[in-house]
Amino acid sequence: MWRIVQRVTLADHHQSPEKEKKLVILTARVHPGESPASFICQGVIDFLVSQHPVAQILRDHVIFKIVPMLNPDGVYLGNYRCSLMGFDLNRHWQDPSPWAHPTLHAVKQLIVQMSQDPPVNPIRHTTHVWGSQMPVSMPILQPGSPVLLPSIHAHLTQRA
Repeated sequence: MWRIVQRVTLADHHQSPEKEKKLVILTARVHPGESPASFICQGVIDFLVSQHPVAQILRDHVIFKIVPMLNPDGVYLGNYRCSLMGFDLNRHWQDPSPWAHPTLHAVKQLIVQMSQDPPVNPIRHTTHVWGSQMPVSMPILQPGSPVLLPSIHAHLTQRA
């Protein structure tokens, strides 16, 4: 049985109109063994909901859509890199299957939806916070499409 994937949306809807806001989609824990990413993501969420002046400004100007755990099945099973079906999800962004990679499929559908009918003024960068590079070049994202897509990857070992 698949576990539920949570998505958190953070923004201050009282300040500037939605169309004037930027959009950031943040994902974490695509690899179950990257448990420190959960703490980092929790820290990001804690900061964004705090009363810190910078957090308040960010909420006024940015809508954050956060998926704190992109691979809950793999985490539950104690896997290091793979999902319930045995896939390294980072290798399936190009064409995720709704059956074999449901979490990726859902997040990619969100990205597609936001790029086709953006409710906000998009940020025009793609970032992969840790790792070799963005999981793949997504052809759905044309030049000028939305997106800052930080993906939090945290490892226990230090890399050179």
